[in-house]
Amino acid sequence: MNEFRHKRHELDESTHTVALTQLAQLNGRLGDPERPAVTAGMLGVSGRTAEDEPIALPSGARLVRVFPEGSPDFPYVHGHFRVERGMPDVDEAALRSEDGDLLCELTPAMLQLVSHTLGLRHDWGS
Repeated sequence: MNEFRHKRHELDESTHTVALTQLAQLNGRLGDPERPAVTAGMLGVSGRTAEDEPIALPSGARLVRVFPEGSPDFPYVHGHFRVERGMPDVDEAALRSEDGDLLCELTPAMLQLVSHTLGLRHDWGS
């Protein structure tokens, strides 16, 4: 008896390792003052708001960290953007009492741009 079985496609463990390694490399470069700043405006995400945040992401907000969230097979990657008082297009009244970070989901194309800007040769599958 011939039986057709559909095998579930699973990503190789090395795929997870490469993505996590690339994120670690980005974080290392984002913290380097010798590297160019990556801003919300550069990535085209200025004006976006997170569900729990009262203010929109200002164009000058600087990307300071990236992190994965969700399934290891297809994780979402979020960016922490630093927002400081006195930045152009910051709603001072809505900004919490202290400066802080706003989160924004980053697409593969955005991650590719971040990598390129920071002098890294990553492939984010965009």
